[in-house]
Amino acid sequence: MRNTQNISQYNMNLHKAKVGYVAELFIKENQEDSKYLNDIELILIVDRSGSMYNSYPKIFNKIIPLFLEKLNYPENKDVHFITFDSNTGYRKLKKKDFINNKEEASGGTNMSGIFEELKKILINDNLSYRILTLSDG
Repeated sequence: MRNTQNISQYNMNLHKAKVGYVAELFIKENQEDSKYLNDIELILIVDRSGSMYNSYPKIFNKIIPLFLEKLNYPENKDVHFITFDSNTGYRKLKKKDFINNKEEASGGTNMSGIFEELKKILINDNLSYRILTLSDG
């Protein structure tokens, strides 16, 4: 089943899955959007637990760089990168840091440390943030 909705500059396709739906969201690019990206802090929260075994390296080395490229994300702008497995990790990375970097998934799933890291990042009220979370659960 495919259900498509057009909402001004957005296009969303819904696909029936075994349980629920999977959504594809297409956003029409606007010239002003790329200027606006310089004013937005990007926070990526990624599941690095053992259940993400083969997916995590692919997400880190291929999907995130492609995502940043499609957004025209500035080359020297930091990405706040939070990972979680049995522990929580935080790094500031540039677009180039995601390519050909040895990353592995391991451990259990414990998201509680994410909130402490987010509090440290979100303390600056003068900034705007975009948060994306990638997980299998």
